[in-house]
Amino acid sequence: VQRGKRPKVSHAAAGSNPLESVVAIDHTAPLSGGEQLWPDARYRELVLRAPRSTWSVEAVRLAASLVPGVRRIVVRDSGGLDINLPIFGTFNFSERVFGAERDLVSPNFFTVLVALTSAAIFEGPAGVRISVESVIEDLRPIGIYPRVKEATRVFVGIAADLVVTGIPLPRTSTGILNDSDAAKSFKTALLERVGRYVDGLDFGEPVRFSEVTSALMGQPGLADVRNLRLLRSPPRLGQVTEIEGRQFTGLPCGENLSVGNNEIATFADDFALLRIV
Repeated sequence: VQRGKRPKVSHAAAGSNPLESVVAIDHTAPLSGGEQLWPDARYRELVLRAPRSTWSVEAVRLAASLVPGVRRIVVRDSGGLDINLPIFGTFNFSERVFGAERDLVSPNFFTVLVALTSAAIFEGPAGVRISVESVIEDLRPIGIYPRVKEATRVFVGIAADLVVTGIPLPRTSTGILNDSDAAKSFKTALLERVGRYVDGLDFGEPVRFSEVTSALMGQPGLADVRNLRLLRSPPRLGQVTEIEGRQFTGLPCGENLSVGNNEIATFADDFALLRIV
């Protein structure tokens, strides 16, 4: 063979059997699954957030997000440098450690904060806690264990007077008008708009008065929203408002509803406090 040239190999020398007879694929096990379908928008969101490696926060978060009953999830690790120690910043680097040495006998933990859907159960043999712990068992780093906790749900309601035009409603007294099927259907459409906005909020993200107003005014037939207030349940200490047996904190008009870091806003779709005027 001359230098720089490859020897020619004929197909007959390589074998006369076609490729199909050399590599045989045999799959006799029946396929199963696929009964649970994700909405297209939800599936696209999960695919875009899919991690490219294991043993990462993104991998744990994505796997736990697929558990039925999980609305939103966050993974938190409290490890790292504790800059709040009194000794921090008072010595030269490499002279001493930033904190006490880790106890090698005690395991490390990270927190998985889970917000549930409306009908999900957190505890129990078939609860969300056990399901989340199971799916992240093979994704967590060795020797580091999860603490799966349920997020506190802050229920958010709205109260407002509605000015409606272009919608066929019965021309009767205000009480009979608001109890009609047409009025209830219109209010339900309004609550669905606000519910989609609130469901998209993250942990600790406040419910903004302007966003609720924008969601309501996007409904065809609604000309104006008057005296809109955000309602918080359970009520804050010393700020209890009670209307028709419901206890909540009624915020002033124009004020946002704040939510803590371990809390998540959940919309209470009750149209009893929406009144068409």
